[in-house]
Amino acid sequence: MTQAVRLMSGWVFDQMPIDRIQITIQQDNRASRAVTERAGYTFEGVLRSHTLIKGRRRDMAVYSLLRGELR
Repeated sequence: MTQAVRLMSGWVFDQMPIDRIQITIQQDNRASRAVTERAGYTFEGVLRSHTLIKGRRRDMAVYSLLRGELR
């Protein structure tokens, strides 16, 4: 899964005129957070009560990757 995130991130930077990719993940989703971190994304913080999922507001961890940071 980590390799898939890296490949997709590389494709996005190659194909689109953007300098930043941002991923938000439910704060308690340890597996997805670990994949994102292994792919080289930087943890930026937590957006409290950010997203409505199944009728409940959830805290979301925010990660980003800047152009040139992809390993």
